[in-house]
Amino acid sequence: MRNITPERIVEKLAKVSGIDPYDNTRKRDYVEIRALACWLMRMELGMRWCAITKIFSDNGKKMHHASAIYLVKNYPHWKKQNKALKDWQAMFHFVEGIDYEEVDRLHILEGRLADMQDEFDLLAEQLEHPLVKLVYDISTEENKKDLIDRIEIITKSWAWKQNKNTQVRIESSK
Repeated sequence: MRNITPERIVEKLAKVSGIDPYDNTRKRDYVEIRALACWLMRMELGMRWCAITKIFSDNGKKMHHASAIYLVKNYPHWKKQNKALKDWQAMFHFVEGIDYEEVDRLHILEGRLADMQDEFDLLAEQLEHPLVKLVYDISTEENKKDLIDRIEIITKSWAWKQNKNTQVRIESSK
């Protein structure tokens, strides 16, 4: 089986066993299938406990990481009693070098890249503003400093006008 993912493990086990590992039941058959799924995710894919429980929780099965630890710890015992578990485990062939944690990190990095791309697009759009283009068109540093001084004077005059209007409003409201 190529590109074995946790979801494909559960899907395949549900298909061959006729048991849905996501069902909220503690019947032995269901627990053993969940144990096999958790064992494969932990031992073969190298997943962390919280990642294993998240897969079950996302699909409607309430599970705590301690439950996953219990299932993995007891799976070898259940496998001795239920020969079907051994057969179902043998159906999965894992390729060395594929680390689920690396795939998870890649997914996180792809999300960060998308966020950075959005931020980049916003900044590129802001650079297209006519005022920004005017500033870039100024040729000398001295002229840029003069422009900065004039902009500061204009913004101070706006602040002064707003304060004056506020005072007038206060006086007229008495």
